Amino acid sequence: MIIRAVLLLLLIVFCASFFVRPSSAQEVMYCFNNFNEAREKAQEHDEKFIWSGFNLLGIEMFFFDGDKTWTVFIKSDTGLYCTSPALIGVKTPKGVQTRYRKSLQNFMLKS
Repeated sequence: MIIRAVLLLLLIVFCASFFVRPSSAQEVMYCFNNFNEAREKAQEHDEKFIWSGFNLLGIEMFFFDGDKTWTVFIKSDTGLYCTSPALIGVKTPKGVQTRYRKSLQNFMLKS
């Protein structure tokens, strides 16, 4: 009985670790003071503003697209325009979009 309780406790601790880990969007955020600064950063990578909208949580999102890359900025509660590694990607030759860390490094190096 005690062994079962200990195993159950270990299982709960193990599973809980998956839910409390920060996501990649929480680990690193790159924020700009206004929409024009965010747009200029995207334009440095030949991305153009495509459209904006609100997700189901009411967060305003801005979508930029280029020939090789794409970026999404979210407008924070404080009015900053932010992106993260989870919101920046590179298009593959087949048109499927995938996350690629080098694009974020290049994106921020041109700051």
